[in-house]
Amino acid sequence: MIVELLLAVGIWCVLIGLAALAAVALLSRNWAGHTTPIDPQPLLAQSRELGRYAEEVGVAAQRAAAMAGRRRQEWLTAQAAAEAAWRAFADAD
Repeated sequence: MIVELLLAVGIWCVLIGLAALAAVALLSRNWAGHTTPIDPQPLLAQSRELGRYAEEVGVAAQRAAAMAGRRRQEWLTAQAAAEAAWRAFADAD
């Protein structure tokens, strides 16, 4: 019982120590030194490209939904035909 308790305390101390080291590392960074000017042109180009991609994905989703609707209708038609055939078989018996 004591061994498990000491092991758990040791694990918690290691985890708290790692969290403290991470906090010190993050807080000790010089955040003010990262003020480089940003060229907006690549970001605008990337934004336009992502917009086109989103439109393509939207069109693909619409086509997939239409295809799913057609396939469902085909399935329902085939299922109705199978049920009618089964009823005819059962009636012929």
